[in-house]
Amino acid sequence: MSNQKTERYQEWKRLIDAGYDYRTAYVLSTDNPLAAYLRLEKVKKDSHK
Repeated sequence: MSNQKTERYQEWKRLIDAGYDYRTAYVLSTDNPLAAYLRLEKVKKDSHK
């Protein structure tokens, strides 16, 4: 991972840890492809319940 991606991931993870949901954390973090991917995975999981 590049430093920029690592920083973005850490930023996103802090938002999640602070209690934001995936969508809010994604919007609040800078345009983060990793967050988009993880959010998509969560949506997939939730839709299979």
